[in-house]
Amino acid sequence: MKTNKYFNKALGIVLLAILIFVFRCSPGYNIRWNRVFYQYISEGRGFERVDMNADAKTFKIDEDCPQYGMDQYKAYYFGEPIYGSDGKTFQILTGAYQKDKNHVYYQNHIIPSADPSTFISPLIDSISHEPISFAKDKNDIYYCGKPLYVVNRDSFTEYVVQGNVWGIDSEYCYCRDKQCRIQDYPSFQILSDGLYAKDSKCVYYEAEIIDGADPYTFQITTIFQAKDKNHHYDMGKIINENESNQ
Repeated sequence: MKTNKYFNKALGIVLLAILIFVFRCSPGYNIRWNRVFYQYISEGRGFERVDMNADAKTFKIDEDCPQYGMDQYKAYYFGEPIYGSDGKTFQILTGAYQKDKNHVYYQNHIIPSADPSTFISPLIDSISHEPISFAKDKNDIYYCGKPLYVVNRDSFTEYVVQGNVWGIDSEYCYCRDKQCRIQDYPSFQILSDGLYAKDSKCVYYEAEIIDGADPYTFQITTIFQAKDKNHHYDMGKIINENESNQ
């Protein structure tokens, strides 16, 4: 009985030591000795701890995205400082965007032309996690951090068809980060699959003209695939009929 008592006590001490070690060595940000560290597990080297040289008094971890941290000077991502960031005003937005008082960022890199005071991040599909709208500000429209250089901002209209994001202004169509001049604006239409579009003069795949496609006989067959009187198509490329049936 006495042996079991000492054994249980020793076991409890060991378990407590393990829990303390795991807690202190868990991946992520850790503030100790008035310094901020980022802890991670390195393949082949085990547990690593990096001193971030951040301001421990003002450092905080974002509750919703704990890979981000901020102090009064800058923001950090997985322990690395984000170039040009202002920690006091840094915000995490939808669609891999961030902003502060000075810049808008996509995946933690500055978008030079974006205006943080008017920037609106995109809506995100809850299942696919893909954007189902464009990001925008007073200057331009953006898709995955890329400016579209929209020709006529005032006439720009946004459409989402089968999860694919399109935009149309008075001269161009835009699909994701691609753009193309519309050949016949009054007859332009986005087709039911959300990938192809057409007007009276040509057929488009993701805002690129398909050379030789006939808009009058063009029709969708399956996802990514279509046909007209001349050809079968897969992702906007001409294929032969046998390939389209595979």
